[in-house]
Amino acid sequence: MEVENQNRVYTFRHDEEGRRAAKYLNGQIVEAYQWFDFIRLGAFHDGHMGYEFGYADNARLPLSMRREDGAVFALHYDQVGSLRVVADTDGDMIKEILYDPFGGIIADTNPGFRIPIGFAGGLHDRDLGFVRFDWRDYDTFTGRWTAPDPIGDRGGDPDWYGYCLDDPVNGVNPVGLFRFGKKGLWILPGIGTDGSTADKRNYELKHEHGFYEDGTGDNVGLFKNGIKRDQDIIKYKLDETHFDDKRMRQAEESLYPGNYKLCKWGGKSNNCQDYADALRERYRFLRTAEKH
Repeated sequence: MEVENQNRVYTFRHDEEGRRAAKYLNGQIVEAYQWFDFIRLGAFHDGHMGYEFGYADNARLPLSMRREDGAVFALHYDQVGSLRVVADTDGDMIKEILYDPFGGIIADTNPGFRIPIGFAGGLHDRDLGFVRFDWRDYDTFTGRWTAPDPIGDRGGDPDWYGYCLDDPVNGVNPVGLFRFGKKGLWILPGIGTDGSTADKRNYELKHEHGFYEDGTGDNVGLFKNGIKRDQDIIKYKLDETHFDDKRMRQAEESLYPGNYKLCKWGGKSNNCQDYADALRERYRFLRTAEKH
C-alpha cells in the first residue's frame, strides 16, 4: 500500500494475515509493529525507541506500556476503547486525548509522546489521520471506512462503509467476527455423520462450537455438564459464515442454554448443535430488533 502526500510518500507493509507490520517514509522505515494475535498489538517501534504492551487476561486493550529505557506507563480508555489518558508510575498524567464522536482528535496535550493506539483501540496513523482495524482503515474525518465490510450484509449494517450503525459513542467494531466450527466427537474423532439431513436434524456425530475472533480467545459451546469455553479453535473446521461478535455476545447473554439432552427420544433434544442453532436464531432476532 502506498500513499503520496506532496513530497512525502508513505508505504506500508503487511504480514500474511493483513496486519500492519511496518511503515515507510520515502523508502525509509519509520515504524514497526509486532502482534500478539489478530487485533492485540504486542510491541511498537517509532524509529527511535521501542515499546512493549501489557495485557490483563483476555483483555482487548493493553493496560500498560513499557518503554525500552525502562519507563512504564498506565493506559486508560473510555467506554468504546479510545485511549484517553496516559499516566506514569506516580499517577501523574503525561498525556490526555479528546475526541469528537466519530474519532477525530480535538485536543492532544502531548502530541510528541507517540502511542499508536487511538480511537476505539485501533491503530492510529498520525500522518494520515486514519485508524486501522486489522485489514481496514477508518477515516475519522468522514466517519466511514475506506473499504467495504468484508462480511457484507452479515455485519448487520446495510451501509458496508458505515461505522457501528452510525452510533460511535456506544458501538465498537474492532473486527466484528464470530464463527461456528465442528469437529468429530472424541470417541470417534475421524468419523462423522455428514449431509444436509443430519445437519438440519442435529444428529451429526460432531461437536459444534462457537469462536469469538476478537482477540480474546473466548469460545462457547454446550456439553453434557454445561457451557464450556476451553476449546482449541485449531481442532475445528470453521464455517464460512461470519457473525458480528458483539451481537453474538448479546445473544449468548440473553439465551438460557437449558439442560443438555443428546437425542430427541421422549421429546426435543438439546445438544451442542441445538444450542448453536438457538444462538443463531437469537442473533437473527436481535439483528431484526435493532433495525426496527
